[in-house]
Amino acid sequence: MMNKKINILIALISFLFTQNSLLSLHGFGEYLSTYDASSLSLGESRLFSTNFNGLTLTSSSSLSNFNSSHLAMTVAFNEYNAQKLDKVNSNIIHFLSYTFPVSKKSVFSLGMNPLFRTNVSIQEPSFQIFGADQSPIDTDNDGTNDPVAYNTNYKFSGGISEFHGSFSSMIGNNFNLGLRFSKIFGSSKRSSDLRFYEINYNQNGQIQDYELYSIQNSINNYEYSSYNYTLDFRFSIPIIKINNEFALIYSKSQKMNVEIDFNESSDKQSFSSLNQMINRGFGFKFNLLNDLGLIFEVNDIESYKSDPLLNIFNNDFPDIFSGHFGIFSKINNPNNTSSDSFDLRAGICFKKYYLDDKDIIDLGVTFGFGINYLKNNSLNLGFKFGERKSDFYNLHDEKYFKLYITLISAEEWFIKKRK
Repeated sequence: MMNKKINILIALISFLFTQNSLLSLHGFGEYLSTYDASSLSLGESRLFSTNFNGLTLTSSSSLSNFNSSHLAMTVAFNEYNAQKLDKVNSNIIHFLSYTFPVSKKSVFSLGMNPLFRTNVSIQEPSFQIFGADQSPIDTDNDGTNDPVAYNTNYKFSGGISEFHGSFSSMIGNNFNLGLRFSKIFGSSKRSSDLRFYEINYNQNGQIQDYELYSIQNSINNYEYSSYNYTLDFRFSIPIIKINNEFALIYSKSQKMNVEIDFNESSDKQSFSSLNQMINRGFGFKFNLLNDLGLIFEVNDIESYKSDPLLNIFNNDFPDIFSGHFGIFSKINNPNNTSSDSFDLRAGICFKKYYLDDKDIIDLGVTFGFGINYLKNNSLNLGFKFGERKSDFYNLHDEKYFKLYITLISAEEWFIKKRK
């Protein structure tokens, strides 16, 4: 019943885990893959950053490069704008983790982050008409069904998060291994209001106005559960004259189990996605000079495919291919014998979302900077300006802005620093 010319009216601010964009209208919501300001500013990389010794919050194998326990947190600010859309803003706690050494060359980490988010309201601005021969409603109680107008309002809120444990270890001088196990969980609510209107005509037989007659409300609650396993490793090749690092990642989930409570009834029905979600990635990092380097990375994601009943507007989430390029420069403080340093970063990101009959092209430009101070602390800011092009719902050229702020604080209160 939805007219393709719809208005998305949301402007929500939430304390924890919210995301909004046109991608929220597909699958379980928008998929989030980057949680680190340093990585965001390097072309939205998942495998590399310029934090302490290359510590990357989304890559377990990098954790063992940093030899102190540390607390990491990212806060994200997002803004989306498109034709026929109200501007959407959100700010969220995007990532939280604590990492600590378990041996001289190994660390363990616990953390939590969002995985899929949606929080949108959609309102049909125009009316559809049921003629008297189709109408199921007798508005004046004369025993004959009358023509009625109708439209529908929809609201989707909630999402899916993951709680993860990671293990990382240095194997030799040139190889790091990372293992990550995640519990995927969450809930969402989807409601719709089907509004019927009595049609009033003027003396010329033309529609004069609409008078609300009745509202049929439907509320479905969804609960999600799954597991995810990730293996990633990074290595350097000594025979290459310049400082280098290569990284690979493979992530695979179990099928997503979904329990639906239709119209808040006591009876729940269980479903599962039709396939698993798989992420493959590869990248490399080179230091062209002592204080200048670059990264290149590609990722391929096979998304969950599900029964239409499980997906927003019966739309599956698309598969994704992405390419990332970044350049960085590190500046050490010559007047300070500590590890105080400053680095600048910039990059570009290309993503293609594959759908049945249409694709979404996403192009973004990134930049940012970071400060390592007091030996054990890091402050990083990452910015991304991007544009998505699509033909869905007659909406075109969604423009967006992202700002990530990541704080990393290392300490040695409980664990002796490794040598």
